[in-house]
Amino acid sequence: MKVLNTEPWLPSILFLTVFIAEVLATRPASTFIVQGDQNSSLTLSVNVPLYPNNDDLFFHVSAPAGHAWVGFGFGTEMKDALIFVAYPSENGKNVTLSPRIGPYHEQPEHTKAVGVHILEGTFVDNETYNINAHCISCRSWPLPVAERGEIDVTSTAQPMIYALGPVDSFLHSDSQEASITQHIEHGKLMMDLTAATGEGGVPCLSTTESGVIHGQCPPNAHPATIVHGVIMAACFVVFFPLGSLLTRLPVRHAFWIHVICQCSTILLALGGFTLGIYNSVRNNKHPKLNSPHQGLGLTLILLLLIQPTLGFRGFLYHHKEPQPHSLTLTGKIHRYLGPGIILAGIINGALGLVFANDTVRLPPYFGLFLFIAIIYALTYRIFQRRRVRNNAINSAAAANFRTRATPATAWAGTAAALRSPYDVPLQSYEDGDNLSHRSSLSLGSFNRVEADVEHAPAVYVNVTPKNEETRMS
Repeated sequence: MKVLNTEPWLPSILFLTVFIAEVLATRPASTFIVQGDQNSSLTLSVNVPLYPNNDDLFFHVSAPAGHAWVGFGFGTEMKDALIFVAYPSENGKNVTLSPRIGPYHEQPEHTKAVGVHILEGTFVDNETYNINAHCISCRSWPLPVAERGEIDVTSTAQPMIYALGPVDSFLHSDSQEASITQHIEHGKLMMDLTAATGEGGVPCLSTTESGVIHGQCPPNAHPATIVHGVIMAACFVVFFPLGSLLTRLPVRHAFWIHVICQCSTILLALGGFTLGIYNSVRNNKHPKLNSPHQGLGLTLILLLLIQPTLGFRGFLYHHKEPQPHSLTLTGKIHRYLGPGIILAGIINGALGLVFANDTVRLPPYFGLFLFIAIIYALTYRIFQRRRVRNNAINSAAAANFRTRATPATAWAGTAAALRSPYDVPLQSYEDGDNLSHRSSLSLGSFNRVEADVEHAPAVYVNVTPKNEETRMS
């Protein structure tokens, strides 16, 4: 009996079998890798099947699980783009994938015209979104207007967009219509779909660079958000403290400069606040203004609108009473409420950076605040010491006790006004040789001995005949 020796053929057959399996297993794909930090990296891979259905797509997405959601879409911008948004399911163990149509820079709306199936290998854990999906009838989609959106599978540069949701937002839902908040990272890319066309199935990432594009994830920097932040920071860190400092410095017309500075800054803050509300509504990020940053901001704006009224009431009182003994209640509220508003506004600026997921700018923000605070304190200290010194020298008391050798023009003190019918002036004098100063007071009359009173301001003594008590005023 002869035995057919087939051993020489076995290696060839095995090699051919493995080769065919590898070819079939390595499905064509076009891949884009976003090279960010550990919280902003993203990998997107698309497969365009030739059969069995030439209207479907397969894709694979991986991204950090710290984001509330991850999304990508076909189009040059959000408007009219077909967008796929993924977020954790209700139990937090799986992924909900929602096909949506993007309006103009607003929250994309779920569409039932495009079907999507989650495939094996999809999961979300504490570190990673891993999504394998098959979308059905998604190479074209209906739009609110007559035309339809389309994907050009023959294009070597199909425009696409991607975005990552916030990291401080909790979203677990099984609904494909769940509301999402504004992204914190977004960008545009181009896909070579010709390289992705072939055997259909979930694209398998290989170690080769064929069909792989590396890109950078630009930060989200919408102009309106930047302008809002700059305006409010300038108001509470620079302009309001400057206006407050002016009232404490010996500056000519300091009161009116203070009024103009603070009122102008209030108007500027109102503009920045309005812009902030517009951003929240436009981006659907706490549009009901129920976040701590928004609530504190609204409170501060209301208090700022009250401040001018309190300040002018105090001014009118001082205008009627040349020498009021103390501040009125409204004056005290105005004096202490102002610095309180400034401090709260600076704190709210930090909350705003957290609200915008831009905590990287917290150190320079507080650095600017510290620099302004040091300048404020030094300036106030210098002028306060100068004011104390000048007040002591340029007082009526100092002028009354000057010597003949000291020119009267060197003194700037002014005599106090009469406060009652019993106030009478007490003038200073010199006692010739020893320059000792004496005065004699006898129930409302004065004896002046060699007094030099030509230029000296007056000091007043109150004499009360009823109880014969004297009081220096």
